Amino acid sequence: MGRTARDNSGRTPLSWAAQFGYKNSLELLLNKGADPDSKDNSGRTPLSWAAQFRYKDTLELLLNKGADPDSKDNSGRTPL
Repeated sequence: MGRTARDNSGRTPLSWAAQFGYKNSLELLLNKGADPDSKDNSGRTPLSWAAQFRYKDTLELLLNKGADPDSKDNSGRTPL
């Protein structure tokens, strides 16, 4: 699965890594050019998944790599 690959729900490898707090995988994908603001079919970003599961290190990494904390999902919610 490449850094821009998507599953049926529009989620990327970065999104899944953020949901499970896989910081090393996140760093690798981000360093290879993965988009920290990629949205799935619900408009959720990797930052919103990391926030839901409260992975502080993951949140910090995504924010340091330029993830937008004000990005809204399809319901108008922001990650933070």
